[in-house]
Amino acid sequence: ARRCAPRGTRDARAQLARAANLLAATAEHYAAIRSNSLAPDQLPRGAGPLDMYQYTRAFATARIARRGARDELRTWTNVRHAVVATRSGYYVLDVLTDAATPTARDEVELLAALRRIADHSATA
Repeated sequence: ARRCAPRGTRDARAQLARAANLLAATAEHYAAIRSNSLAPDQLPRGAGPLDMYQYTRAFATARIARRGARDELRTWTNVRHAVVATRSGYYVLDVLTDAATPTARDEVELLAALRRIADHSATA
């Protein structure tokens, strides 16, 4: 099994930077979905737009297994956070405002938040 790079190494800093980059892009994408401003995907050769409904289920959705019954698909509509799992802990990081816009102005803010989480998890 592959393990995370030791804290403070160049590889660990690169992992945090990559995580901040992915988190920023994901928050922007989710904000576009929630505000209905995501441009529809197009069929090849201009045959028309695709149905974008499935994108509303890409985030904040869980399948809840039911014994002896159909599983339930549940979507929460006002989710503003991401869960960061590190070492043996889980941390909640707000990535959207109440108005569904990204909380961070740039990746540098997210990187700083992820560094605080990483530092806390190393001492917890």
